[in-house]
Amino acid sequence: RSAPRDASSVLRDAFADAKDFSGLADSLSGDGVVKTVTLPNESVIKQPLRPRNALGPAPDTNQRRARLLEELGRCDLFTGCEMRVLRLAVADLELVLLRPSQVLYHYGSTKRDYLYIVEAGEVQAVDTHVDDPGSKPARDESFKNYSNASCKILHRAGEVFGANDLVYRTRRTHTVTATEKGAKLWGMRTRWFERLRPPIVQTRRNVFVDVVAPTPVFNNLPSTEKVSLVELFAELGETITFDRGDVVVAQGETPACVYVVITGTAVAKVAVPTQTENSDGLEVARFKKGSTFGWLEFLVEEDAWRNSGDDDSGGYGFGETCDVPYRASVVAATEMRCAVIDGRVFLKNAARAGSVLRESMDRERSAFANGVA
Repeated sequence: RSAPRDASSVLRDAFADAKDFSGLADSLSGDGVVKTVTLPNESVIKQPLRPRNALGPAPDTNQRRARLLEELGRCDLFTGCEMRVLRLAVADLELVLLRPSQVLYHYGSTKRDYLYIVEAGEVQAVDTHVDDPGSKPARDESFKNYSNASCKILHRAGEVFGANDLVYRTRRTHTVTATEKGAKLWGMRTRWFERLRPPIVQTRRNVFVDVVAPTPVFNNLPSTEKVSLVELFAELGETITFDRGDVVVAQGETPACVYVVITGTAVAKVAVPTQTENSDGLEVARFKKGSTFGWLEFLVEEDAWRNSGDDDSGGYGFGETCDVPYRASVVAATEMRCAVIDGRVFLKNAARAGSVLRESMDRERSAFANGVA
């Protein structure tokens, strides 16, 4: 029988026999101390992984797990998820108990490792609308067109919250505090949420990255409006590709849609009486990634309707098409991809009167409108 071998020699021989990990043998010194372990991808292990402490115990009864599973099933984010994985995720939920007025997390926090389900009590989520969490708080004027419901959201038993921060991978967009009733919550870790791979999540992420984030007039909105905008484009919008030279909209035609440029460029041109028939028109604007167009005529029509004194419905009582024709033609200067949505739907749901988006669009349109009037 061979003599017993020490641990370092066993490890050295094992690493030497493994072809893919032959570099590990050299990392062991004669005394068996690991100097530097280099993996095949050349990454260096600097410290061991530490298991994260759970927030609290997992659901302890089948009845409670079934109730939590039902509550998650009512949330549209989990539509289409594999039920087997969702059951495993529910079994691994972690209990969180909040005392009255206790803060769960703050606006701007980079720690977005959980979404939460309310089992009992209530929590209040407050959107402080600070564009940069490191900057000074927004002025009170930011809230002047908000109802209390827009700034403060009350989450009651059976509701899910905190998921949008995981969907869009942003900092926390609300400060969440328990009401005077306190709250009993269940937390789902991000790793379970990503493992579930809800189909609607990837769609919304694509819209956020391609449409909302690159568009200045969208990206500076309060989180509530931004999320509504993403959901609107994800559910009712479509993506259309135009070749170079394609006329996206033609001057004088009836407007129907609003366009957001995802890739490529386009030019807006106006035909003037002094030009010849072969002229391309007078260039009045250029559009690139993050630019929007097609909505100006809808706002002009709404303003004219209001100023006439015939309607006080907020502009929602119009026909399916816009009565104000396009004031300029938009031609693709390169191959261009756009997110397209019905103009009436966009105005009624995203750019409704009193919203921050509507105010931004009103300010943005004035220069362009004066230039092509």
